[in-house]
Amino acid sequence: MRRHWSESTTRKAPCSHTMLIALFSLCTVASAQLGKDWTQATSATAWSGRVAHSSVSYGGRIWLIGGQGSNAAEEVWYTSDGTNWNLATRQPSWRYAIGASLVVFSGKMWLIGGRRPLPANDVWCSVDGLIWTTATLHAQWSPRYDQTSVVYNGKMWVLGGTYADANGSRAFRDAWFSTDGVKWTSATLSAPWASPHSSVVYNNRIWVICSEGVWNSSDGTSWTLARKGPLPWDNPPYLYIVGREAVVCDGKIWVMGGETIMTTIGQSDVWYTTDGKAWTRATPSAGWTGRVGHAVVVFDRKIWVLGGFAPGWKGTQGRLLNDVWYSAMPTPSRHWRLYP
Repeated sequence: MRRHWSESTTRKAPCSHTMLIALFSLCTVASAQLGKDWTQATSATAWSGRVAHSSVSYGGRIWLIGGQGSNAAEEVWYTSDGTNWNLATRQPSWRYAIGASLVVFSGKMWLIGGRRPLPANDVWCSVDGLIWTTATLHAQWSPRYDQTSVVYNGKMWVLGGTYADANGSRAFRDAWFSTDGVKWTSATLSAPWASPHSSVVYNNRIWVICSEGVWNSSDGTSWTLARKGPLPWDNPPYLYIVGREAVVCDGKIWVMGGETIMTTIGQSDVWYTTDGKAWTRATPSAGWTGRVGHAVVVFDRKIWVLGGFAPGWKGTQGRLLNDVWYSAMPTPSRHWRLYP
């Protein structure tokens, strides 16, 4: 019979001496704080400095695609540790990917829209990052770049974005969805939020974060205002911050980076929320350089910041970045405490 020990169990030894069974408790000791403490994985990756690239976690790797920079727009890179990067291809089926959106859906990576170099409305998919298949060259939504995309309720979504050419520019406020990347259906053509923005899926809703406020929706058509702008990090009229990137990690929405309008100062602060209304600043200044046009992805229980552009200030020249940083979720440590 298997003996089950209780907290007070003792056993009589053959020599009549009482043996005390030591009691232990398992303690969890928090390590680094997510969003506050950052570690540099590499100061200079194998890929060159770039801005407006796209990134996802797929197949046990971080993938980085395209961007604007030296030889960047047609590159596909991947890593399993954030430090050592491998080139999948410099000759994909598509031409250029600047300001494209990238999601994982139905066991594939999907590259959506962006500048190629003109704004596009094509959709491509791949299972290995090397071979890309056309889903459509002309989706039902207008050509655009800097849109955001999420996967929600069994569908891929395209939200907002910008179109610009020699005749002017236009910011979209629409939302479209698809189950196959070929046929796209409009959920709304007049959402209350603006572009540029960031978007995530959180608590079974789509969330959009922009300078006008924080919005969420369960169907992409009707949107609820969680918090009206200006947001806590803004200081109107001149210090609105745009270009923040958002992810969901550890049960919270996180936003980070960006630049101020007009003064174009790169930001490195990090904020989080559990309801879209109340925001907490994790750090006013992460270890990485303030930046915009960076990519943010969650992988291996960490938030990763990849590359971007550090704006110049007061006459200084801005620079493209190819560094990689991460902030890790606290790891429980097993410590045994002896009770006499």
